[in-house]
Amino acid sequence: MSGQTIALSWFLILLAIGAIIFLSVIIVVKRSISRRKGRIGKIIYTPCGHGAPNIWKDLVHKKINATVEVRTEPRVLGPMSSDGLCSNPTNQVLGFRFRAKTVDLFVDLKESILLSFPDLEAPPIRNIRDFLMAARMKAMHPTAPRDIVDSYCKLYMRARHDPGPYTEADYFTFVDLHDQLIKR
Repeated sequence: MSGQTIALSWFLILLAIGAIIFLSVIIVVKRSISRRKGRIGKIIYTPCGHGAPNIWKDLVHKKINATVEVRTEPRVLGPMSSDGLCSNPTNQVLGFRFRAKTVDLFVDLKESILLSFPDLEAPPIRNIRDFLMAARMKAMHPTAPRDIVDSYCKLYMRARHDPGPYTEADYFTFVDLHDQLIKR
């Protein structure tokens, strides 16, 4: 063998060893980078308020242990007036009074039903239509027609949530439906 052939073979052997080492280093570096990236997304558990002042810990514990407050339907005008509408000094027809009295009439109906049947789930736990349908089956004898209950709920929701006008005619329609439900 000539010296040139031996040198070429040594060169190829060293080149192969270098390529193997180079690929091994790239694989190791790539694995360590991917391992670190995987740890970044994971949430490591630390106790609540670890290293924080006691004030912050108390605030966090207050939020965690807080109870939910359920607000019921408000009684707007109160039972002081006979027709539910306060005397208006300027004799203007104010739509919000009709809305307020509609809410008060619903609260009266809900309270009268709950006095007889306290086991019914009332709003806000259950929606108004489901509450009245359940009460229709239990409390009302003879049972009220479904369309009366639907109309009652529709007018109540309109008075409570619809930004459009709620007129005197709507209020008196609601009062008629309310009287029909109370009589049952």
